[in-house]
Amino acid sequence: DYKASKAALDAMNVRLAKAGAPNNTLVNTVASIIDAALNQKLGRTNPKKHIQAIPFKRAGKAEDIACIVLFLASDGGDFITEGIFTIAGGG
Repeated sequence: DYKASKAALDAMNVRLAKAGAPNNTLVNTVASIIDAALNQKLGRTNPKKHIQAIPFKRAGKAEDIACIVLFLASDGGDFITEGIFTIAGGG
């Protein structure tokens, strides 16, 4: 079940972030609606239906997700922890 899995990952993110903070270990989650080829590999039978619900009318590309990951890994992200970032094109 998607909602239960997502809730579990979000809870794990928070728990790991709190546990890692005393050691300056940063923990964040980046979620995205991914490209159609990967949707098909994941067994989604109608990825176009999901894409039509996204205001930008396209799935995210690796480059879209890489930008936030790169920032979080940079000095600019050195005080960001327990974040749950959704890269979804407004969807």
